[in-house]
Amino acid sequence: MNRRFFFEGWPTGDLSRFPEVCYNDPQNPPNNRFQGLIDGHRDELDAVLSKSPTGPIGARTGELAARMADTLWRKGTA
Repeated sequence: MNRRFFFEGWPTGDLSRFPEVCYNDPQNPPNNRFQGLIDGHRDELDAVLSKSPTGPIGARTGELAARMADTLWRKGTA
C-alpha cells in the first residue's frame, strides 16, 4: 500500500484519499488519544466522508477516522 498520501495530507490537510486506503474496523476501536482527536474533528471528518465516493467503511470510528483526525491535528499544530 502506498502511504505517501499520509505524508502529503499532514501539511495540506487533504483527507480525500484516506477512505480509498483505510477503513473503520468495528473490531479495532481507536485508543483514548485518537478518540479524543476524532471527537474534536467529528464535523470535518463527516463532511469529508459524506463527499467520498467510497464513503466510510465499517464503524463510525476506527483507523480511518483516527488517521484523518490525526492529520487535521498535525496540520493545526504545524
